[in-house]
Amino acid sequence: MPAHKYARIERERRYLVKQLPEDLDQHGEFTRIIDNYVNATRLRLRRIETSDGEVIQYKLGQKYLTDDDDLENTVMTNLYLDAKEYGLLSELPAAGLVKRRYTYMYAGQRFSLDVFEEQLDGLVLCEIELPEDEVADIDLPPFVGRDVTQDARFTGGELVEMSFDNVQELTRMV
Repeated sequence: MPAHKYARIERERRYLVKQLPEDLDQHGEFTRIIDNYVNATRLRLRRIETSDGEVIQYKLGQKYLTDDDDLENTVMTNLYLDAKEYGLLSELPAAGLVKRRYTYMYAGQRFSLDVFEEQLDGLVLCEIELPEDEVADIDLPPFVGRDVTQDARFTGGELVEMSFDNVQELTRMV
């Protein structure tokens, strides 16, 4: 059986954001993502809510690097859960993070702006998912700063371990 039989390759690039774009309505539509990274595993328990707090989706994910250790390409498997399953799995020991995700269109491309909350307050990342197995030319919005795709500190599994002070130091890198 192939190692990635039920998984898909997720290709994305990640950038620090210098400042939120002026035309982004922070009080408008967004999804709130609550991630819990299960201790000592590659598993992530995720709850996705509307800006009004209505739960849209629960899922358990497993994400890890491809064989070439390129942080742009990860292997992702998701299992969709109901509320009872989510509640049961949420009892596992885990570290969490919360972010608001906004969709932002620029030059015909769909970007995700992740505005982190709680211990990661002040951190804003911009991501774009790339087509599988294609070289993509990306026209970046002017508010995008440094490319941090290959910097493991900006992955969810690493960010979840950071303090407010760590985040402030990282955001100065913009």
